[in-house]
Amino acid sequence: MSSKGDAAANGRSPKEDDEQDPTLDDQLDSIGWGRFQFIALIAFVLFIVADGMELVVTNVIWRALPKDDWGMDDDLRGVTVSASFLG
Repeated sequence: MSSKGDAAANGRSPKEDDEQDPTLDDQLDSIGWGRFQFIALIAFVLFIVADGMELVVTNVIWRALPKDDWGMDDDLRGVTVSASFLG
């Protein structure tokens, strides 16, 4: 019989030798798939979709502001389009 002191003296943890620490996969499997994970997934997907839509809107605005019709130089057009990234 070995005691906790003997295990610590041998450089081992007080656990038995055959007992393993749970891996990250084991811990995630024990948590399971619940309401929080579903809400987090939906929020992430909506964030990705909104980010893509922002790029599309920026492209549409850039093409809708022709230099000649609005009398804007390239710097002012750039500031106007960049304003969508501030909000």
